[in-house]
Amino acid sequence: MDANGRIKLPARFIEYLEQLPSKRMYITQINGMARIYMNGSWERTLDQFMLEPKKRKALELVAAKYGEDVEVDKTGKITLPQALRRELELEGETIQMLFDRDVARIYNTVQHDKATEAAEAFVSEFIEEAEEFGLI
Repeated sequence: MDANGRIKLPARFIEYLEQLPSKRMYITQINGMARIYMNGSWERTLDQFMLEPKKRKALELVAAKYGEDVEVDKTGKITLPQALRRELELEGETIQMLFDRDVARIYNTVQHDKATEAAEAFVSEFIEEAEEFGLI
């Protein structure tokens, strides 16, 4: 992330975005994790709470406090909202992005190390079975 809070998106991600009907993305943070929602995934997330309006409204309020709509600029960068950067202490941090369908999670170094450590422990629980079945 540069000094202005802009992050360069990976080329494969840009290619994916170019195929979508809408280039608009919604960036916010939920439970201490920055997330980029694209292709209407934020609206679909909210729709899952349609039958629980109190939860939906609370989620919308929290997300709105830190979030905003963004688009990729000509250089392939997006700007993270200042309130989000401040809340998650991302200024000057090295970040990692992981993409899962239409949502990208943005990890700072501590979050990424913690998530990787947990994933490695989990993988060790089933790696032998996966190897037996020729999956790895």
